Amino acid sequence: MPGHTEKIESPWLTPKEAAQYCRISLSLFNQKRRELNLKHGGTPRRPRFHKDELDYWMNKRFTEEMEPENNPRSVGNPRRGLKYESYKSRLLH
Repeated sequence: MPGHTEKIESPWLTPKEAAQYCRISLSLFNQKRRELNLKHGGTPRRPRFHKDELDYWMNKRFTEEMEPENNPRSVGNPRRGLKYESYKSRLLH
């Protein structure tokens, strides 16, 4: 349509957009992407991150954090007596 501009939403995000998408600060995103060598498109000076890759990374990070052997805090709160298995079962039901 003439005179009508439509925003085309791309699955490729700038670092700032990727940090917002992951709901973390830009500095934490930059730190983690370097530590984990997160895959990206574009050039090294102007990287672009695909939403699918970010989703994969976030899901992997979340599931690893939920594993008891990878998360020392997941053994439970001694004051509440909450153990990892009971917490996990409440999340799944």
